[in-house]
Amino acid sequence: MFIARNLKYLRNKFSKKQPELARLLNVTQSTYSSYENERMQPNIANIILLADYFSVTVDALLKQNMEVEGITSDEKKNTHQVNNELIDNHNRIIHTEFDWARMEQRLNELQNNIELQKQIIVAKDELIAALKNK
Repeated sequence: MFIARNLKYLRNKFSKKQPELARLLNVTQSTYSSYENERMQPNIANIILLADYFSVTVDALLKQNMEVEGITSDEKKNTHQVNNELIDNHNRIIHTEFDWARMEQRLNELQNNIELQKQIIVAKDELIAALKNK
């Protein structure tokens, strides 16, 4: 696989900086650097996002040595345009996942609170019944 070399090649070809691409992927600059240095692999969603960002196919990004072969016209989409809609969708997905996690956490808190309130009601009912029997 050539993804590490290709990421570095494409970043330099389009005069991009690692922090800029890290923000695009919602990862740290250190994590992005690890992609280019073959210490880590990006997940499939980020591979797709990077391929679209650089206007190449996922296949070319993974399997073609772009340093040697360049970006061939068959694999080139439109290297002068960035698909902003895809980037926006990627960011919306990340925010939506975060919102779902927060909602799930809040739901668990509310369910725990309901259980506690039920226990309090049972305890009060028992106390009332005990007081009536005296």
